[in-house]
Amino acid sequence: EPKYCMCNRRIMANLFRMEADGANIHQIGRSSLFEEYPVVLADGRILYDRWEYVDRNFADAQALWTCNADGTRHALFWGNNTACPGALLNARPLADPSRAIAVFSSCHDRPWGALGIVDRTKGVDGREPVLRTWPAEFRNKVRGSSNNSLRGQFFDATVRLPCKYADPFPLDDEHFLCARQTGHGEEMGLVYLDLHGNEVLFHRDGLGCHDPMPIRPSKRPPVQSAQRNYVEVKAPGRFYVQDVYVGTHMKGVKPGSIKALRIIESPEKRTWTVPLSWSGYGQQAAVMNWHSLENKRILGTVPVEADGSAYFEVPGNTFVYFQALDAEGKMVQSMRSGAYVQPGEIFSCVGCHENRVTQAPPPAKAVKALQRAPSKLDGAYNLRGLERGTPPHFYSFQREVQPVFTRSCVKCHDYGKKAGEKLNLS
Repeated sequence: EPKYCMCNRRIMANLFRMEADGANIHQIGRSSLFEEYPVVLADGRILYDRWEYVDRNFADAQALWTCNADGTRHALFWGNNTACPGALLNARPLADPSRAIAVFSSCHDRPWGALGIVDRTKGVDGREPVLRTWPAEFRNKVRGSSNNSLRGQFFDATVRLPCKYADPFPLDDEHFLCARQTGHGEEMGLVYLDLHGNEVLFHRDGLGCHDPMPIRPSKRPPVQSAQRNYVEVKAPGRFYVQDVYVGTHMKGVKPGSIKALRIIESPEKRTWTVPLSWSGYGQQAAVMNWHSLENKRILGTVPVEADGSAYFEVPGNTFVYFQALDAEGKMVQSMRSGAYVQPGEIFSCVGCHENRVTQAPPPAKAVKALQRAPSKLDGAYNLRGLERGTPPHFYSFQREVQPVFTRSCVKCHDYGKKAGEKLNLS
């Protein structure tokens, strides 16, 4: 896609699919930054890694995700709220569909680091799901982003490893191939390793070797039926939320207090600037703090029913996130990740930040939101209807903030005024 990385000026990429002869090319990934290393799972889904920024730490933002082969049902696999490793790359599935081996890498490094085996049945973040790492002691460095007792930044922990790994490929669930440093600078050789403690460098050649892969028959995965519209790129899809009060970060939110969801688009970065730091960093310093790497566009609000359910339309192929609002239109909770639907897709989730591991209890009675047509975005900024009907637009300091200062503050905080000498808001 013609867009820049939000923290530099490199061109980003997304997932596409096509026929074997190159026909019918369709984009199936729409995150705002980068998607890479797709591999087909045994059930026909795609396992890949996604890099995204949605109101979060800029450096531990690369996790493993899955989707259907038509680009529907993008969902977290593991690591979206894990501070270390800072990046998860080049995952390969094991026979157990809940397990994968991947490169545990860093935000600021080449695509190498430690290797790790993850079992997502034990959780989708943190250390417990990590069954094994190479080197073995690196497992002790794995930690979730929510562990506030651990201070510091850990997203570049693999940079200091004396020997780095890359390109894992499982021969079976206990025996693996990979690339690894040979001990001669950055030269890489091919290595066999297993769960029994063996690690053998078996081939090196020229300036280095990468991507070992056995040539052997493999079982063809099932062909999934399409669950989307391929013709109309921006045709709407639908989101269904069973209960907004169910979720990993909704503790203490009183049932009945959430009245609406605000739908916000997190657009891609189409331009870049040269500020005092980070060449090409698209900062908007007057609007957002230093760590916010993108502008926003509010698309509107949709109602949340008394039972916590919501059902609504969103334009297809649009990277959005949700904010839970109270009766005054104030935000109670905000997503730290993005979501999107393909045209015609219906995407359902249990609640806000569901853990995706345990089975969700069925609702005790009929869900109210599903007893009506899906809500349409109203274009409103909040429940009071301020700017209702205003076309969605990028957040702008000059448009959103300065009029408030001009109306209420500039009469004192201006040039030639005493208060303006300390704080000029003209």
